[in-house]
Amino acid sequence: MSSKLIVVIGATGGQGGSVARLFAKDGWRVRGITRNPDKPSNAALRELGIELVAADLDNPESLVKAFEGANAIFAVTDFWQFVMDPAVHAAAAQTGKMPNEVAFDREVEQGRNIVNAAAKHLSTLERFVFSSLSDTKKWTKGRIVWNLHFDDKAVILDYLHDKHPALAAKSSFLQMGMYMSNYRMQSPVFSPVKQADGTFTLQGRGSAAHLAPLVDPQNDTGYFVKALIAADAGTTVLGTCKEMAYDDFWRHWAEIKGVELKIENVGVKLPEGTPEWMRLEMEATVEYCSEYGWTGGDSDVKRPEEIGVEMGKLTDVETWLREEKFEGLL
Repeated sequence: MSSKLIVVIGATGGQGGSVARLFAKDGWRVRGITRNPDKPSNAALRELGIELVAADLDNPESLVKAFEGANAIFAVTDFWQFVMDPAVHAAAAQTGKMPNEVAFDREVEQGRNIVNAAAKHLSTLERFVFSSLSDTKKWTKGRIVWNLHFDDKAVILDYLHDKHPALAAKSSFLQMGMYMSNYRMQSPVFSPVKQADGTFTLQGRGSAAHLAPLVDPQNDTGYFVKALIAADAGTTVLGTCKEMAYDDFWRHWAEIKGVELKIENVGVKLPEGTPEWMRLEMEATVEYCSEYGWTGGDSDVKRPEEIGVEMGKLTDVETWLREEKFEGLL
């Protein structure tokens, strides 16, 4: 058994849970950070020997304590939790900002707290892995400005490099791809819409110049992080189990599920009543990923196979499509 310790933020979530489970099975000591370690649903993690501790991303001192003795840290932040928080919407109303702007600020604040806390443990820390996304404003030269759930992570990385160069020298980055489970958001931007006659329509990406980097975070994240820890510091990898045209993914789904699918190239068309902030966010995301690609064309971002990811252990898209129930969609 390894004597090395990895500390995992969000150990009960999708990305963090994948990392925690894989490293525990590989013999690492794993300390998982969660808001409520004692929840009965965490029993499976404890059975793997994972130590669960309470820490708060808004409480820097709790993070400093949780990171104590870490040889590796996996860090992930969450924009979408904030846009679903009534307190964020209240703050937006009070300040004249949109909810996604407040969410941007909150995620950046938590990311900086993580970085500051990790920087206090350089004596033991060998690798800091941050789950990030590409910098939309940089790669579009400021043309696309509302892809905030990408760009806030880029702001955190700028802070890391500017304020903590010694930690940055021990850091690597995971640009997670498009979750195949995004259909659960029940948005026409991410999945087909069932019609009254039982057929489905999809807002296609037929004109997209780039493939969609599909991923199943619950299975795949751990393998990306494992490879990043083994690779040289400074490595950035695209977290994908398969790159595929967005329209082809849903064509394949329709074939497997035995349904009729019509693809309409109408751009982003959201239901009436969609909040302005959501419209701006979704339109920016689709435009960016279609025209510039998930990574923005950054040539420094490696494909998983280039850094030694165990490709055969990543999710098989066809198997996932067959086994996924697609409740609420079918």
